[in-house]
Amino acid sequence: MNQQHAAGECIGNVTSHVLKIQALLVQAETDWYKVKEAMPSASEAQNPWDATHYLKTDDDIAEYLAAAFETGEVDDVTHALATIARARGMSETAKVAGLSRGTLYKAIGEGANPTLSTFMSVLSAMNISLSAKPKVATEI
Repeated sequence: MNQQHAAGECIGNVTSHVLKIQALLVQAETDWYKVKEAMPSASEAQNPWDATHYLKTDDDIAEYLAAAFETGEVDDVTHALATIARARGMSETAKVAGLSRGTLYKAIGEGANPTLSTFMSVLSAMNISLSAKPKVATEI
């Protein structure tokens, strides 16, 4: 009887330790997920200054493109378009614009000078419209 009691007590202790270990594992897994969520994605870690990480809304995109237009440089505008297309997804942007993915890359890639027709198709695919306003006069 004494051996059965000792065996039962030993099994109880083992079970108690197993439950404690399981609780620690669950806590460790929960902590790991919290750390993982706080870590930047691989692409953000490689290039934390990539504007695609910050172009989340239509307003963000419109402001970014407007800033590119304000420079008056075609390269800045095409670079902004390429960045927006990457943020939205090149394949999806090309599809909505009615272009092949390769054509889109060529049209808005570095040093590109897209036709007005391609430019307007890409803007439409990005849900962006243009408006014109006079330049602010500068005094000499």
